Amino acid sequence: MPGANCALYGCGTSRRSNLSLFKIPFPARGDGDKTAKLKSDARKEWLRVILRTRENTPELKKRINENNIFLCELHFKPELIYQHDDFLICEGLHQHAEYLTTIAKDPDDQTHPLHPSDVVRHSIPKSVEMDTNFRVLAVFRCVTCQVLVRRQDQGDVICEPCKQLQRKIVAQQNRSTRQSSAPAKDKAPLTRCSADKLRATVVESRVKCSLLEAKVKSLQVQIEKDSITVSETLEKDVLTIMGGHNLESTPHMKFFWEQQVRLRQANQFGRRFHPQVIRFALSVHCKSASAYRELRDSGALILPSERVLRDYRNYFKPGAGITKENVEELKEKASKFSGIHKYVAVIMDEMKIQENLVFDKTSGELIGFIDLSDPLTTFANTDEETPIASHALTLLVRGLCTNLKHVVAYYFTGNVTSFQLLPLFWKVVGVLETTVKLWVIAAVNDGASPNRKFFALHAKLGGTLPCGLVYETPNLFVLTRMIYFFADVPHLIKTTRNCLYNSGYGSHSR
Repeated sequence: MPGANCALYGCGTSRRSNLSLFKIPFPARGDGDKTAKLKSDARKEWLRVILRTRENTPELKKRINENNIFLCELHFKPELIYQHDDFLICEGLHQHAEYLTTIAKDPDDQTHPLHPSDVVRHSIPKSVEMDTNFRVLAVFRCVTCQVLVRRQDQGDVICEPCKQLQRKIVAQQNRSTRQSSAPAKDKAPLTRCSADKLRATVVESRVKCSLLEAKVKSLQVQIEKDSITVSETLEKDVLTIMGGHNLESTPHMKFFWEQQVRLRQANQFGRRFHPQVIRFALSVHCKSASAYRELRDSGALILPSERVLRDYRNYFKPGAGITKENVEELKEKASKFSGIHKYVAVIMDEMKIQENLVFDKTSGELIGFIDLSDPLTTFANTDEETPIASHALTLLVRGLCTNLKHVVAYYFTGNVTSFQLLPLFWKVVGVLETTVKLWVIAAVNDGASPNRKFFALHAKLGGTLPCGLVYETPNLFVLTRMIYFFADVPHLIKTTRNCLYNSGYGSHSR
C-alpha cells in the first residue's frame, strides 16, 4: 500500500525497514504565503514523479486527497535531510568491500530464509530526476544497523552492530587468509586447493625432506664413527635373538625383551613401565638394593628409578605392629584359598638393625625406640625408660600348600624375652584365624634361648616328650586343632657347623 510504504514505484521500503518515511508536503492553515507556495510546488513535483510510474487508481487518488502519501529517506540527498546536532548517519561497513559484495543481500531478498546474511546492501539514490541516469550510493550495513549514531569527537561514524559485524568479518577474512596459505593436510584433495595452499604444501614437503636427509647423513656419520665390527657368528646370534626365534619357548623372556626394546625407543621422561617389569624390579631391589643400582646405572637394562619403586613399595604407610591395611591385603590374597590351601605356618625371626632415631615428618614421631605395640609388653623386663631398638622381630606367614609369603607384623625390639614373644605370637594367630580365615598349624623359629623358653611356656597346654621338650599346643582360637613347634632347619645346620668348627677336632686338641 502506498500509505504504509514508499510511494515511488520499485522501492520496497516500509515501516519495518528501519528507515525514515517522510510525508509529502501539504500547505497548512498557519503557513505564510511563501511557505505555502513552496509546499505546494514541492507537492506538485513529487506527485508528478510518482504518477509517471504508477497508475492513478481510485485508491491512490483517495490517499492523495487524504495526504497519506510517504517517501523514504533513500530518495533524498543527504544534505537535504535534517542533521541533528547529536546524531549522525552510520557510515556502515567499509573494509573488505569485495567480500561484502558476495555475501550482501537486498532488503527485500528472501532467497535464503534458512541461512540469512548479516550484511544488507543499502542503496541511496544520488538523484531523483527521471531524465538522467539513475545513480546510487551503495553502503553495506548490518541487518540490525541503528542508522543514527550519536556524534563522537573521535573515531568512525559507525553504530555498535555494524562495528561488531565488521570485527567478525575482519577476523573471518584473516582466518581464511591463513588457511589458504597453510600447507594442505595429508589426505586433502589437491584439486580443491588454491595456488597459495599448493605452494605452501610443496615448501613444507621440501623442508621435511631436507631435514630427513640431514638426519640420515648424521646417522651415517655416527655409525661410521662409533660402529664396532663383529664376527659373522656373533651377527647371526644377534639376529636370531632379535628375531625372537629362541624366545618363543620362554614367554617371560620374550615379553621382557619386547618391553626393553619399547622402553629403549621411548623418551627418557615419558616412559611407562609394564606392571610385570615393576614386579621384577621390586623383586631385584628387595634382594639387593646395591645390585639393583649397579644394574640400572650400567645401562644394560632400563629399569624404574628407586623413587618410582618407593611409591609401589609404600602402597600403604608401614608401621610397627599389626596394621589394618596390611591385614586387608593379606585377606585379599587368601580369599581365593579353600580346603588344604588354608594351612599356614608362622615364622618368627630377628635381624640386627642400626641403633638410631629417625624423625617421621608425616606423623611427627621419632622412630627407633623399642615398640611392641603395647606399653605393658614393651616395658616388661626393661630397666631403661626410653630404650633404643637394636633388632627387628618379623612374623611371616607361609603357606604349606601354596606359595603364600606375607609379613603379618614386625616389631622393634632389644633383648626380647619369652614373656614378650608369647602375646605377640598369639595376637598374630588370632588375626590369621578370625580375620583372614587361615588355619595356623605350625610355629617356626631358630634355636635361640628366648625362643626355646617361648616353647616351654606352653608345657601345661600341649604335648611334652619324656625328655621335657614341648612340641605342640592347642590352638586357643580353635581348640580342636593343634599348633606344632619346629626349629628352623638352616639355623640347626649352622649351629652344628659352628660347634664342629669350634670343637678343635681338626687340630686333634681334644
